Amino acid sequence: MSEVDPKATHQYQLGDVAGALEFLKRTRSELRMLRLVRVWKDRLRVYDVNGDCFAITGVGYGDADVIPLLDNINTAF
Repeated sequence: MSEVDPKATHQYQLGDVAGALEFLKRTRSELRMLRLVRVWKDRLRVYDVNGDCFAITGVGYGDADVIPLLDNINTAF
């Protein structure tokens, strides 16, 4: 899957899990059925079946705060 520009991006602020969850809730309706989540050290992207995506920057696989975000979109990890 090639890199595409996200439809929306949220800059995560340390400890603001509620803000990131609200972003996921708002943007989820803009995508089709979710297909893939990619997590980097400093960001995560959620892709749908059409390849469209949205991103959260400032949080990644090394942060404990990524767990509630992944759980919110039913990601297996």
